[in-house]
Amino acid sequence: GGAGAGGGAELSLEQILRTAVGARYFKEFSEQIYCPEMIFFYLEVEDYLLLPGEEYMARFARKIARKYIQADARLQVNISHRMRDSILAKLEGNGAGADRALFKEAQAEVLHMMEKDTLPKFRQSKHYEEFLAYLAARRRSALRHQQMSKTTRRRRSSHGFGNRMTDALAGLGVAAGGVPPLSPAHARR
Repeated sequence: GGAGAGGGAELSLEQILRTAVGARYFKEFSEQIYCPEMIFFYLEVEDYLLLPGEEYMARFARKIARKYIQADARLQVNISHRMRDSILAKLEGNGAGADRALFKEAQAEVLHMMEKDTLPKFRQSKHYEEFLAYLAARRRSALRHQQMSKTTRRRRSSHGFGNRMTDALAGLGVAAGGVPPLSPAHARR
């Protein structure tokens, strides 16, 4: 098994994670190789960034910190002590430091580690082959749909009085519901 199933350039990790299906395949693979904490952290930060208000953000940020950042975190991610201390300091007290930038640096570091370590292994896995097959099937389906739509539009335009009338008017230079433009010959009359 290998990366050849896609028949093109390798997908970046961000491209893979941008789709729900890609994220699921990458997450399943990470669990299988016993390092799910990085992808879990990355995806939870993505969810955090979508939260509507600061109150929700503070609560969710503390949950992320307990789960991934604190020294005794169950799924601790491997980030620098400086970064860890900075995040925890911003969350002390009422969590007022919980803004959209709170986990930005840590998330970028985790993404970089996954690109270096997990992604090359993922690209050699059955999970990646299945994801590429899924993408290829979606592309084929979209192309079929596009071709069917063109055929249907052609068929519709060759049938039915409304379309023939629209076509005839268009031949006269009439936009839908409009009046034909005056040609120089009409203007002289």
